[in-house]
Amino acid sequence: MEVEIKLRVPERRIGKYDWNFQDHLGSGSFAKVFCAKNHENGEIVAVKSMHIEDLKSFNLENNIQNEIAIMKSLNNPNIVELYEAYMSKKNLYIVMEFCQQGDLRKFMKRKGEQGLIPEQISLQVLKDILNGFF
Repeated sequence: MEVEIKLRVPERRIGKYDWNFQDHLGSGSFAKVFCAKNHENGEIVAVKSMHIEDLKSFNLENNIQNEIAIMKSLNNPNIVELYEAYMSKKNLYIVMEFCQQGDLRKFMKRKGEQGLIPEQISLQVLKDILNGFF
């Protein structure tokens, strides 16, 4: 089920992608992820933003470059697609496919709130994960 995404007025642009810092999807140890829009074709994407100084201070620059190279080489419907990566003076931006239903953790949490996850759904999730490896 697709839901129309309504984004706020853009505050930031990198390449052909615009976003507003209030359209925040989530955060991790070194990154913040925002919902953005490709201003050329209207596609909704996710932009992962990381401060370069944070990456340097934890010696993660090579790890991130490896992650980008690996993600660019993957082509599987069960793996989030990496579209582009940009670097500014202060930040690294990774533009990825937007997953409207969220990630696997959110899916499992939603299903778990309804009680036990039915076996058929569990088997399909496991099958999708395994298919991502091949």
